[in-house]
Amino acid sequence: MNQTIDIKDIIAPHFYNTFNSKKPHQIYKGGRGSTKTSMLAIKVDEFNLEYESCNAIVIKRYQNTIRNSVFKEIKRAFRRLGLFEGVDYLATVSPFQVHINQTGNNIYFAGGDDYEKVKGFIDEDAPIKMVWFEEPTEFDSQDQIDQIIATFSRGNDDWFTTMYSFNPPKNRFHWINLWVDEMAKRDDVLIHHSDYRTVPEKWLGKAFIKEAERLKQYDPKRYEWIYLGKVIGLEG
Repeated sequence: MNQTIDIKDIIAPHFYNTFNSKKPHQIYKGGRGSTKTSMLAIKVDEFNLEYESCNAIVIKRYQNTIRNSVFKEIKRAFRRLGLFEGVDYLATVSPFQVHINQTGNNIYFAGGDDYEKVKGFIDEDAPIKMVWFEEPTEFDSQDQIDQIIATFSRGNDDWFTTMYSFNPPKNRFHWINLWVDEMAKRDDVLIHHSDYRTVPEKWLGKAFIKEAERLKQYDPKRYEWIYLGKVIGLEG
């Protein structure tokens, strides 16, 4: 690492109190522009730089969406942390993987549409300690996610965490909204809701802010769903 980076300079203030959490389940939901995805990319990178024998896997529902989403986001997070590709870490696309030279840890990427391939990432000598589901709303049910968690939680005696980031569907009875209600009853779960209003304006751009305020004026209910991440109704 070529420079000292203060994490508080590169994540939104509403994440300050949860960034270092190792709670077994961490649910980050909210509206557009809340920067929850970029924060979790920084968290995965930082933990894999700080802890030896950490390793992480980032999962999206479909394998063919990885390259232009979470893979790119993880590399962007390394730049924000002051690291350079080819010097501090190596990134490959076949398979999708990032190797961190400083700790020897790996960040893997997989699509939930091929469970057999997901199981192929198991390494008893290098257990995965962080699982990040980006947009788990794309999965059909909780069962698919639970199967993946059960696969990777083995071999960890000290800590293991699963993180989820998504914009809540408007339908109150969508499975993930019901799942969040159930998870809220557990003491091993962190639930964090965020929106764009506490994100530095320069990160979002004036056009984003103006569009949000325009929608707030003309269609407040839709504004609450898209920009505040609120569950606004029963419609699909």
